Amino acid sequence: MLFTNLKRLKPPRIISINEGFFREGSNSPLPGDRVGVRRLSAGELQYCRDEAKIYEAEGQGSYDNAMVVNVVAQSLTFPDDASKMLLKAGDIEARSIFTPQGIDFLYDIVLQLHLSTTPIYEEISEQNLERLISLLRCTKLTKKTKRLLSY
Repeated sequence: MLFTNLKRLKPPRIISINEGFFREGSNSPLPGDRVGVRRLSAGELQYCRDEAKIYEAEGQGSYDNAMVVNVVAQSLTFPDDASKMLLKAGDIEARSIFTPQGIDFLYDIVLQLHLSTTPIYEEISEQNLERLISLLRCTKLTKKTKRLLSY
């Protein structure tokens, strides 16, 4: 059997992107187009961290924002084949195509996919749930923490 004869693996999540998430003048992908979203490997996540450090060191923004853009760029695929990355130029292309709201929307989808398919997360115990509720009442939360809690 040849590797070329293997069936294409579809991404675990396929979504349509709303029109408001694109910058003016961008034409790839188009609003309403379907895109695939896949989970990243440990190596790909490390690549995203390295890129974010470089971005921050060059004074082009915060590490967190660069990390979000890199994760989104690495996670997007064609809807019929998870092995084909949608954005050839990675984070540079993601910044030029998507608005900040579009990047946040796509990052939320990536987080949802990761949290819903990762087997290492266990259910929260009753005692830890009570601790969490008391913590939420007295602590100001970051945007990332609020996103994670919304799932």
